[in-house]
Amino acid sequence: MVPGLDQSPKELMRLITMKTAECEGLEQAGVPLESACVARVAGIEWIKGSHNQVVKVETARYGAKNSGLRCANCRLGMLTVYLRSAPP
Repeated sequence: MVPGLDQSPKELMRLITMKTAECEGLEQAGVPLESACVARVAGIEWIKGSHNQVVKVETARYGAKNSGLRCANCRLGMLTVYLRSAPP
């Protein structure tokens, strides 16, 4: 999620150890987050009679997607994280 960061986790661990403090190990965590990518809010439409919105986001990985949610601080142009739903 950091633009320009292209080092592997193992390489980052080595760099952190060499430049700041020793890393004791590397753990695989957040496997469901493997589908996560940066998304930019491209459109917001309130659902009539509801507190929810349909938010259109644009991602480099999955293209344009719509998501229904309740997000009072959502605004056009903001960056967020898009998580693809698991297939049924």
